[in-house]
Amino acid sequence: MLKEYVAPRALLLALALIASDAALAQTIGPRPFSPPSYGPPPPALTGYQMSQVGSGFNFTFIAEISEVQKFLPAGYSALPTATGATTTGVTVLVTTNSFLNIPTNTTVPSLPNGGPVGFGLYGPFESFDLVVGTLNPVGVFESVFIARFVSNVEIAEVRNAFSGAIDTRYAAIKVSFVKEAGVGRMKVVVDDPDFGLKVTAVQTGADTIVASPRGFPPFGFGLHTLNTTVSPPTLGAGGVFSASSNNSAVFTDPAAIEVPRQALRLAGGRLKTLSVIPGNFFFEQEVFVKYN
Repeated sequence: MLKEYVAPRALLLALALIASDAALAQTIGPRPFSPPSYGPPPPALTGYQMSQVGSGFNFTFIAEISEVQKFLPAGYSALPTATGATTTGVTVLVTTNSFLNIPTNTTVPSLPNGGPVGFGLYGPFESFDLVVGTLNPVGVFESVFIARFVSNVEIAEVRNAFSGAIDTRYAAIKVSFVKEAGVGRMKVVVDDPDFGLKVTAVQTGADTIVASPRGFPPFGFGLHTLNTTVSPPTLGAGGVFSASSNNSAVFTDPAAIEVPRQALRLAGGRLKTLSVIPGNFFFEQEVFVKYN
């Protein structure tokens, strides 16, 4: 039944895939990487091609399903916010002070002469993603990234090499985090030079860690990347991911999130939203990604 696949808010907020932080001086090329802090990946991620670490925040735009469907590939259906609802959630993932790790030299067919991408650590960078929970053409849940931006061109090139599509593009992204007396404030400002997406968002709330899991669930969540430069979008690589992080509580006060500037312009036009709901902060997040 459909209600078994309704994307719960907690799951959308847990889609914090892919990291970030732009430094004034960006280091180019891979460096050594410290061992993961949360243990080995789950069995579904055995042989993963990359992992990412960073901190950030998330929140969700609410939009009509019919509006969001225009930005999904054929056969994919956006999940309703509740059983029978006509609205869906578009989760925003913002990350800062992030790094991409390639665990071993990897041959990538989309690169000249088949690659490889050198193993080691890449970054730092900041990122801004738009993610929709969907049912794919065979009725399986997948997180579809309808937009992915990073502040580091090298990171975009590495990601796109693995996805086989232009799923990640460069944008001017600034992320700040300040805290005082136990209250945290994270802000993102993003400007896409290609299609004109512009967002400024500020989330405020207690930065107390209420969940600090060690280890990963014994499964992975499905994901799919898109070529975000064309409309309708075409599919890039699919795969699975798993994430673990230190998390704040999910904020319930609508005033916890402010979006004073919003123009969600993508290749397919402007995505019109109805409202926005807050998410939470996550710290020292680690994400494993395995492409099919």
